[in-house]
Amino acid sequence: GDWLRHELALREPATVPELHLRAARWHQEHHSYLRGIDHALAAEDVGLAADLIEEHIEELADNGKELISGKVDKASRAIAINLAEKFQKAKK
Repeated sequence: GDWLRHELALREPATVPELHLRAARWHQEHHSYLRGIDHALAAEDVGLAADLIEEHIEELADNGKELISGKVDKASRAIAINLAEKFQKAKK
């Protein structure tokens, strides 16, 4: 799996976010919210990740503070990176 992801990222990098987004939506539809959150963040769709976190906040809470903290930290980093990239593009 890792090798295939690596090859895809090298050969067709533009398709990677769309595939992650499709995976996030599939996991959302099939109630696999943790994987859905990870794929949404990998697709840089922070809105979808936030929706999944909100929809499943009780399950996340049941799984412990560390899990919630990790997902929120990951989402926060994705937001910060996204904003920094947009800022850099706007400066050019």
